[in-house]
Amino acid sequence: MKKILIILIFIILFLPSSYAKLSYEPEINADIMEVLRENNTIIFRNNVKVLYANNILTADLLIKNEKDKIIDAENNVKIYYNVSEGEKLNLVSNSAKYFISEKKTLLWGNSYMLYSSTTIPEIKISAEKITIDENTKNAVFEDKVIISQGKNSAKSELAVYDYTTKKIILSTKNNINPYVEYMNDYKINFEAGKITIFPDKGNFLFEDKVFGRISPIKK
Repeated sequence: MKKILIILIFIILFLPSSYAKLSYEPEINADIMEVLRENNTIIFRNNVKVLYANNILTADLLIKNEKDKIIDAENNVKIYYNVSEGEKLNLVSNSAKYFISEKKTLLWGNSYMLYSSTTIPEIKISAEKITIDENTKNAVFEDKVIISQGKNSAKSELAVYDYTTKKIILSTKNNINPYVEYMNDYKINFEAGKITIFPDKGNFLFEDKVFGRISPIKK
């Protein structure tokens, strides 16, 4: 108890006043905290939990830089977004960077997003890099993007998921077109310059140089 009290007194007396304000937004909890006053930085280790904008981030290691207003998270990074009632939006990655002022989160390293609701089956989107923008309410997936929902899947080098419209838009990048593999009574493969997926309805919109192949499923 005395140790905790000493740490709190140190923070109040020696850290800039701006630090005291930001310690509540976002709110950070951890087993170990190290203050590096010369770098204007606080390091949090073990069971790290961050509460920000009604969202939750957990990780093994977190570094908060007051000067740049950036939070870096490493190892077992998980983010739980509060989208709306009946919806869950979770992200997992090895590393993440949260830009406090811009309200943007960048994730990389075995990154993927899981979206589920009471009305549709779970959707998994993996990519080399994921950018979450809380201002525009969308998630941008770049490089080696794979989308899967049940038996259906899609691949692209660029995809954008809009929280509001619930649409996923796949676009051409580096001259590589996105494509969709849809499994029903038939196996359907479609490639196009732009593909829009409507997960809640199970519909697809293909635009720009569309090419498709339909083949029966062998039983």
